[in-house]
Amino acid sequence: MSSVSNAPLNLNQLVKAHRKALSSNLFVDWLDYVLYRRQLGYPLSACRLNEAQKWLQLNIISRFKQRVRGHRYRQLGNLIDEYNYLSSQVLTPKPKVKPVDRNFVRLLRGQRGASLSKLTKQMDNKTIAIVGNSPSLIGKRLGKEIDKHDIVIRFNQCFSEHTLNKDIGSKLSLWVIAPDFRGDYQAPELATIIAGPAMLWKLQYWDYIKGCDLPVTDLPISVWRDTVSELNAPPSAGLLVLSWLKQQALVGNCSLFGFGFSGSGQYHQALPTHTPSERHDWGKERQIIEQWHQQKS
Repeated sequence: MSSVSNAPLNLNQLVKAHRKALSSNLFVDWLDYVLYRRQLGYPLSACRLNEAQKWLQLNIISRFKQRVRGHRYRQLGNLIDEYNYLSSQVLTPKPKVKPVDRNFVRLLRGQRGASLSKLTKQMDNKTIAIVGNSPSLIGKRLGKEIDKHDIVIRFNQCFSEHTLNKDIGSKLSLWVIAPDFRGDYQAPELATIIAGPAMLWKLQYWDYIKGCDLPVTDLPISVWRDTVSELNAPPSAGLLVLSWLKQQALVGNCSLFGFGFSGSGQYHQALPTHTPSERHDWGKERQIIEQWHQQKS
C-alpha cells in the first residue's frame, strides 16, 4: 500500500491520515500524518511538537518496536529542528542527517537567511528571464533576447547536446533543481536553489548537493504552502519560483520563456525522451501562468 504522503495534496487526505494516526497509535502512522501536513506546507505546530518529543523520549526497546529508527528517526529530528528554527531561529549543532553530511547541512542552514536576502537584493530592479525546458523554444532564436536579461533563471538539465544557444541562450544566474536531480551540473553565477518544501530541513541524501558550488539554499515553506493551496498539487519548480518572486514583489520584472508544450509531442528540450511528472497539475499551472501574463500585459 502506498504512503498517504504520495496521495493528492488536499485536506480530505489530511483528515484521513490524522484519523489513522489517532486510531492506530503507531509512530509510522503519526509520522506519515505530520509529513503529509508538511507536504501541504505546514511544519510542526506546538501541539505536534509535544507529540514528537514524546516519541523521542521512548526507551530504546519501545523505540525499536515503534520503528523510531533510521531515516524515520532522522525525519522526526528534522521536524523538531525546523520548529526550533522557525520559532526562535535556533539551529541545532547536529542536524539529523548522516554524520558525514552534518557539517555541510549545518553550514547551509546557517547561511539560509543571508543567502535568500542577498538573492532578493541582487534581483531588485533587475530584468529577470525565467526559462523553462519546453521545446517550444526550438527554432525561435530567442537566445540573445534571453541573455540580455540581468538575471536568467533555469531549471534542472537546462543544457545538453540537444540545446542550441541561439534558441535558449547560455546565461545562467540562478539554477533551480529538484531534490532528486542527478543530471549534469550547470554552474550558476549566483546560487543554486533546491526546489520543494523547504528542503534544507527535509532532504536526506546530500551527495549531489555537496558537489555544487556555494551558495546553495532553498525557498521558504510559506511559498510552497501558498502554491499548494492554489493548486491542490505539488507545484513544479517553475511555478514555485514564480510564486517566490511574486512574494518578493519582483514578478513585475520577469519574462517567461520555454513554458508549455510545443505541439510536437516532445516534452523536454535538453532531454528529448523525458516525460512529464504526473505529480503536477499541468492544466492548472498553465491557467495560473496565463493569468499572470494577462495581468502583466
